[in-house]
Amino acid sequence: MAMKTLFRVHKHGDYWRDFEKFKEVVLDFHDVTTIGQAFADEVFRVFNNQHPEVHLMWVNAHADIEKMIHRALAASANGK
Repeated sequence: MAMKTLFRVHKHGDYWRDFEKFKEVVLDFHDVTTIGQAFADEVFRVFNNQHPEVHLMWVNAHADIEKMIHRALAASANGK
């Protein structure tokens, strides 16, 4: 298992399926103005619950993106 990687978030692709290969993943939201609820849920709730050994981090997130991420994380913490 590799130690850490940086993924540049873009509009297309399900690249998060490779996150399990790493211990730490940094998502770079540079030039991304919004993400959908489904994306936030899939990455920050579903993936996070299925792979608790992988530490997800993010940088350069717009306030609306931060809100979506925190909403998904809260749902994950509440066992949803």
